[in-house]
Amino acid sequence: MNTLTAADGLLIPVPARQLDYLSTIHFMQTCREAMDLVSKFDTSIDYGFIRVVCTMFQPSRTNEAQMLQVMEKTYAGQMLSTPILLSEEIKNAGLSMSSIYEINKPYGSHQTYVRCRDNLNMVFREVEKDICKQWPSRMAQLGTDRLTEAA
Repeated sequence: MNTLTAADGLLIPVPARQLDYLSTIHFMQTCREAMDLVSKFDTSIDYGFIRVVCTMFQPSRTNEAQMLQVMEKTYAGQMLSTPILLSEEIKNAGLSMSSIYEINKPYGSHQTYVRCRDNLNMVFREVEKDICKQWPSRMAQLGTDRLTEAA
């Protein structure tokens, strides 16, 4: 409950698998109940954005591609357009308690690392746009300008 009331926005990761999808629906229902309870005491819950990001996605797997389509219909307007692709680089970086951006050298090939990093950069650009829209400040404008230049 503390997290829900303190957050300015929500980014909900969902793997493109049926069990994870169903668990997320249950999680969102639980969140809604918690927010309804909190709103009785504090009416200041107002998220600037609620976004769903498909994670651990393998486009070559037909069932995952189909699940992504189901998710896009279910969360219409809230899905990030770029899914986070499944990558051993992310898994291996996590084992060393690091992000893909913090590792000194790739665990696999340099090409795999670059593909993974480029995918994450696209996802994070979408999230950054939502944050910049929510916080209309000079820093947010600088971020928006940078995003515009990159696009």
